[in-house]
Amino acid sequence: MNENLFTVRLVPSSAPNLLEISAELLWFRVEQRIVRAGAQEMWNSLSVYCEQEATGALLMRVVVFNPDWDGPLQIAAIRSWPNDPANLVSLACNLDHSST
Repeated sequence: MNENLFTVRLVPSSAPNLLEISAELLWFRVEQRIVRAGAQEMWNSLSVYCEQEATGALLMRVVVFNPDWDGPLQIAAIRSWPNDPANLVSLACNLDHSST
């Protein structure tokens, strides 16, 4: 059994290569090109943070960023409890938006 808590698989559309990363703590971001103040730049539009909480639950937070906003906005919090056989919820998805 894989001992890592999280795995991400990245597949670029232009090639059949697969990048797979497994870890106990994982964070990645997706940047896209924008125009701001008349110049092009890469902007971190989306980040995903994966960690184990003190309770043992695994948490993935999805956060979006916009240069026109006052700050980042969490759009999803997804939890699982793989080490709690009494928990009847496989995956809990909270889609409430909250400032981070």
